[in-house]
Amino acid sequence: MSDHKITVCIATCNGEDYIEQQINSVINQTFPPYEIIISDDNSTDNTIAIIRRIKTNIPIKIYINKQRLGFVYNFERAIQSATGDFIALSDQDDIWAKNKLEVLVKQIGSHALVHSDAFLINEVGVLTHKSFTKYYKKDLYQPVQKYFEGINNVTGCTCLFRSSLKRKALPFPTHLPYHDWWLALVAYNNGGIKYVEEPLVGYRQHCNNFVGADNKGTTIAVEAFLDQKLLYKKGLIHNQDCLNLSAEQREALYDSFVESLLQKYKLQKFMRFKKLISWTYSKYTLILKKL
Repeated sequence: MSDHKITVCIATCNGEDYIEQQINSVINQTFPPYEIIISDDNSTDNTIAIIRRIKTNIPIKIYINKQRLGFVYNFERAIQSATGDFIALSDQDDIWAKNKLEVLVKQIGSHALVHSDAFLINEVGVLTHKSFTKYYKKDLYQPVQKYFEGINNVTGCTCLFRSSLKRKALPFPTHLPYHDWWLALVAYNNGGIKYVEEPLVGYRQHCNNFVGADNKGTTIAVEAFLDQKLLYKKGLIHNQDCLNLSAEQREALYDSFVESLLQKYKLQKFMRFKKLISWTYSKYTLILKKL
C-alpha cells in the first residue's frame, strides 16, 4: 500500500451504465486511494443512487451541482475538494488496470504530472486496440509551443499529479476548452511531465462518448469544430494578461489552433475557407454550418 494519500476525482453526468464498474476498478487498486471525490453534473438518471449503494471502506464524497457546469468545470469542482498528496482523474465510463495508481505514483519522480497510455475497449468492455497513443497517433514529446496552440496529448483519465499543481492550476481560466490541456500546460512549466508507455486505463468508446467516438458525421464534426474554436478564442481574450501575448502572437496561435482543429476533425476540405475562420473574420464562421 502507498504511504501517500491519493485522491481520485470522478466527474459524472448520467453515467448509470458504467459508473459502478469504474468505481469498483478504482476501489480494487493495488494502491487503494485515500478518498474518492464525485462531482455530479446534475444527473437525471440513477447515477447517484448506484454510487451510494457501493460498499467500500474508502470514503466516497459526493457533490451534486445544482446547475450544469459542463465537463471541464465539473472536474474543477472535484479537484477543488481533493485533499490527497496526489490527485488522479477518472472518467465515469472507463476501467482502470489494477496497478494504475501504483505504477503512476512510483513513476512520477520529481515531475508535477505523470500520465500513461491506455487501451481501447468497446461498450461491453471488449479490447479493440492495445494502444490509445498509437491509435490516435499522438506525439508525446511535443514542445510547449504546441500546448499554447491548444494541442494536448495528456489524456485526463490517465494522469496523476501532485496537489501542488492544483494550487497553481486552479481556478481554471474562463472559457477553458479542456481541463487536461490546461493541467498539462501548467505542469509543463511547473515541474514537468512524465509519460509511461504502459496502458493503464481501459478507454471506453461508445455512442455517448464524444471524444472517443469513431465515424463522426460531418455535421457533428463541424459543430464541435465551431464550439471549440469559439471557446479557444474566448480563452485567449479573457486570459491575455497571464498569457502575456502580443496581439500578433495571439492571432498566430489562434490561427494555428484552427488549422489543427480542421485536421483533427478531418475537415480539410474547409481549408480553402481559412480566411473566413481566421481571428479577424471569425464572426463569419456560421457559414460553415451551411456547407
